[in-house]
Amino acid sequence: MSHIETMRLNDLIALKLGAIKEFARTMSVDSELQELEILIAELEEATAELKTTLAAIPHHPS
Repeated sequence: MSHIETMRLNDLIALKLGAIKEFARTMSVDSELQELEILIAELEEATAELKTTLAAIPHHPS
């Protein structure tokens, strides 16, 4: 993978992690149940997108 491809991939991963952190930061014990359900759904979607991105990276298993 070229340096530019690696940088772009790192940027994409950083964006997805940022979205996940923002959803988690927004959650609170004081939140309404409906609001928490919406945030959890968004968190699950962002996590699934990150997993898909990571699965597409050619790498060696540990």
